[in-house]
Amino acid sequence: MKPNLKGVVLVVCASLLSVPAGAQETSSSPDLATASDMLEISDIFARATPPNAPTGAVYFSLVNLGEQPDRLIAGTTPMAQDVQFHSMMKEGDVMQMRQLVDGVEIAPGEMQTFSPGALHVMLIGLQQPLVEGDTFSLTLEFEHAGPVELDVPIAGIGARSAPGGANPLSSEGPVDHDRLQSRLNKSNRSRQ
Repeated sequence: MKPNLKGVVLVVCASLLSVPAGAQETSSSPDLATASDMLEISDIFARATPPNAPTGAVYFSLVNLGEQPDRLIAGTTPMAQDVQFHSMMKEGDVMQMRQLVDGVEIAPGEMQTFSPGALHVMLIGLQQPLVEGDTFSLTLEFEHAGPVELDVPIAGIGARSAPGGANPLSSEGPVDHDRLQSRLNKSNRSRQ
């Protein structure tokens, strides 16, 4: 059963700060828009790690504003040897983490939330600890939108949201909820 997208967007956006994904086109195809026209990435953060932790995680919300499905297919960062996408599933009484080797698909007009205890970006083979208050770069590669470079703020160990409720990618302040809803409505109308 799919949740009501409008309700989900309004609830999630109430606590988010947002910035369009600012990537360049990866194709000269006229029907392929820039990532900022296709994706909205918000509430980006990682959790601090203990000194010798081999892994870390990154969380955010991702909305596909485009007219075609897209897929998050890869990631890179100087902070880790590998970037993977993982989901958490309950099997019996035990939570199991699974690598999503085919990436993460996001349908037009839908949101994917990467959050603690659920879907997340896993940083494997950390080069150094993730220290609260620092930031690091992360490039996410999308099948259609191409590469999206992000600055990821590091929140405290066990944090459930971005530090200070601010998105370090935006100097524009809080998300304009009306603008985001308008973009989603326009995107959905163009598909009807």
